[in-house]
Amino acid sequence: MASFLEKLINNATNSMSEGIKKRVEDGTFNRMASDFGRDISSLGAGMVSIVNMAENAFGKLKGKVTDAKTKFEEHAERRQAEKEEREREYAEERARRLAALEQKRDEGQSNGDVTDNSYVPGVTPVDDYFVRVAKLFELNDDEIKLYGLARLTVKTSLFFANCDGDYTKRERECVEDFKDMIAAEMVLYEVEDENGETIEFNSDVIFDNIEQAYTIDDIIRSTHRLVDDMSEDDRRNAIDSIDYLVSDIVKADKRNDTRTEDFYDLWRQEFGLI
Repeated sequence: MASFLEKLINNATNSMSEGIKKRVEDGTFNRMASDFGRDISSLGAGMVSIVNMAENAFGKLKGKVTDAKTKFEEHAERRQAEKEEREREYAEERARRLAALEQKRDEGQSNGDVTDNSYVPGVTPVDDYFVRVAKLFELNDDEIKLYGLARLTVKTSLFFANCDGDYTKRERECVEDFKDMIAAEMVLYEVEDENGETIEFNSDVIFDNIEQAYTIDDIIRSTHRLVDDMSEDDRRNAIDSIDYLVSDIVKADKRNDTRTEDFYDLWRQEFGLI
């Protein structure tokens, strides 16, 4: 068997050698090589042409995409600017109407209006602004606790989001998501201004005049002001509620800034969380 296979292989090798030799001698391989070379040249020229067309088309497409992106960004910037202008005008109008309502009530008190003098909250509002809001809308103690806590939570979160000098998109989203949640859960009611028109008590009123530069002392003082008169259970729940959002803010800060961590530890230590 082995000798038969060896002979078969040898014959095949010899036949192959003879065939190759013959094709070399009659020029078959030379013609194939020449033809193959021409085909390669043609194929290469075609590929170059296709590449040039593709680059030209891609260049035009890229230009269109860039133009479209620029127009979209310009449109988005205009829309954002218009939105901010509307919000500013709305905030100014709301502030004007609230100020007028406050003046009206103050005048009523100076004239001995018993109804206006009858409102005395049992809970200290979180800041002076909220004192006025509580008086204007005659919030009860539970409302002062609830909405004052919402305001304090945002103030505290804004401090921790900005204390490293970098208010990131993720941090802003955490704050805005919380404000949206409060807005969705609020039971809205209204009061009349000096012209008999209604002013709606909503999240815009709660969070008005809030995006300011705060210090850790401001935050600690505001927190004590709201929670120190609460029962122990309410106080603990309030602190835990604030910490829930603040911890998200701290985690959202990818810079690992030691100031944020140091302030956070100081705040948690102040209110018995560590």
